[in-house]
Amino acid sequence: MRRGATCIVLLLSCAVVCPAAPQSGDDVRWLEVRSPHFSVISNAEERLARATAAQFEQFREVFLAAMPGMRVDSGTPLVILAVKDEKTLKSVLPENWEKRSTSRTGGFFLRGLGKNYIALRLDAVGDTPYHIIHHEYAHNLMNLNYGVVPIWLSEGLAEFFGHTVINAREAVVGVRSSSELALLR
Repeated sequence: MRRGATCIVLLLSCAVVCPAAPQSGDDVRWLEVRSPHFSVISNAEERLARATAAQFEQFREVFLAAMPGMRVDSGTPLVILAVKDEKTLKSVLPENWEKRSTSRTGGFFLRGLGKNYIALRLDAVGDTPYHIIHHEYAHNLMNLNYGVVPIWLSEGLAEFFGHTVINAREAVVGVRSSSELALLR
């Protein structure tokens, strides 16, 4: 397991049993919210943690509806570290942050031995702020079902699902990316 993944495993293990140390006079508490397929650990309000779990349940259902009959359960709940802001994500995963030279990152998908993790910022903005997370999660779901997939198919499907936008009324898959359209032009 990579050092960054080891760091998040240790952090998540501690987060469930003990609150974080107060920062700047604020009493910061970590909480865990569980849904049928996800475990969300967060330092934000409980309603935001619950909304994160619900959104990932919806994404899982969108994937299943688009690819009927596919296996979407790995056997263990996917662990999601949903931090309230960029500063917190940077502090809990400094190694991963340094590897990606952008503060616009909505989060990371970390593969571990027998379990995978997502770390995301709840303050991420943009057309598809969780593009990379949806993209990598789609890879994860495809890996559950297929051995070797041609890279063009694997990346194409991951990009298609990566551009998913989920809100209270609907989920839209394959949303156009203004930055990728600009690159093609």
